[in-house]
Amino acid sequence: MRLWKRYWQEILAFADLELFVWLINRRYWGDPLSDRLRMAADAAIMASGFLLLWFAYRLTRKWRSRLAEQVRASSRRLIRRVTERVLALLERWQQKYGRGAQDILGGRTRMEFDLFGNRGRRKRNRRAGWKQLETERERLAWLYAGMIETKLKRGAHIRPAETPRQIGAHPDNTPEQCELIGLYETYRYDPRRQPPEGTAQALKDRDV
Repeated sequence: MRLWKRYWQEILAFADLELFVWLINRRYWGDPLSDRLRMAADAAIMASGFLLLWFAYRLTRKWRSRLAEQVRASSRRLIRRVTERVLALLERWQQKYGRGAQDILGGRTRMEFDLFGNRGRRKRNRRAGWKQLETERERLAWLYAGMIETKLKRGAHIRPAETPRQIGAHPDNTPEQCELIGLYETYRYDPRRQPPEGTAQALKDRDV
């Protein structure tokens, strides 16, 4: 019953095709028929032929719709798989070759602490020097950025999305680095708060 509901048009079209072929054979290659039977056979052939055309139209639309659905579904699956593969490759590439300091230094740190002075903005790939920094917050940011660069050069794995708190939880941090990360996290958001004067210089003298 379920097959009938799904394929009733195909079943009736096949039965009508069988009837059409049988009528043609009977009318033109079978035994001679009387005039009335010939007229009835011609009418039956015409009706069967029109019915075949109707079934052909309906089935063409049905199969074309199913084919379009299958193509759309296959395209969505293909796009999803390709996207997943590309994202996985990008993630592996980022973990293996990416330099987290580029995003950290070029994004969050630079925006919040303005590591680049007026001279530095002319060449955005160069950080301002220590003497160009005016506030303790800028000096803390400068030390933090340099610490991240040093850790990356020594082979540390720092992802671009890691926050200072997550970086501070790395087991290879020295006490001085933990202190710097804590100060950086404390003062990085509120520009009205400034660390005590000389805090950054003291950390710098300790070779953080």
